[in-house]
Amino acid sequence: MQSRRQFLLSSGSAGFTVLASPALAISDYNLNIVRQRTGDSFHGDVMRQGLFKLRVDAKAHKLLNHLMRDIRVDVVHDMDLELIYLIGRIQRHIPDRQLLVTSAYRTRATNNAIRGSARSSLHIDGKALDIRVPGFSTRKLREIARSESDGGVGWYPRRDFIHVDTGERRDWQR
Repeated sequence: MQSRRQFLLSSGSAGFTVLASPALAISDYNLNIVRQRTGDSFHGDVMRQGLFKLRVDAKAHKLLNHLMRDIRVDVVHDMDLELIYLIGRIQRHIPDRQLLVTSAYRTRATNNAIRGSARSSLHIDGKALDIRVPGFSTRKLREIARSESDGGVGWYPRRDFIHVDTGERRDWQR
């Protein structure tokens, strides 16, 4: 039978083993993004996963918000951090490739001017992106996005992009 001291010592070392496990290690959400129409790019970390929560780099977030602005009217909006977290998880699957953002934040006026866009589009709230990866299958990109997302994933194979958002879980193809 173990003494109390032996039990506490073995429990303590087990705790250190858990804390040192790769699943709990600090990891980065490194993004490599370019905006299709402007050529604006971002390469770096916006968030770091700490032991218990995500930490946001405010300067990087501001740069990313500018990249994802409504380029028709040059209006910047705070992008949803969960969306940025999502694209970071997608990027991990293809770290050597650059994500091309074809559409991000839209003002209501811009959204209404786009033929076929939903009236209640999550682009208006900074919670949606349309992306593609040059030279990479959008079918495969959709599969990666679906594996990482709890929100919407739309596939537009003829237009060569996918839509990701942080809304309700749903899938579509157009």
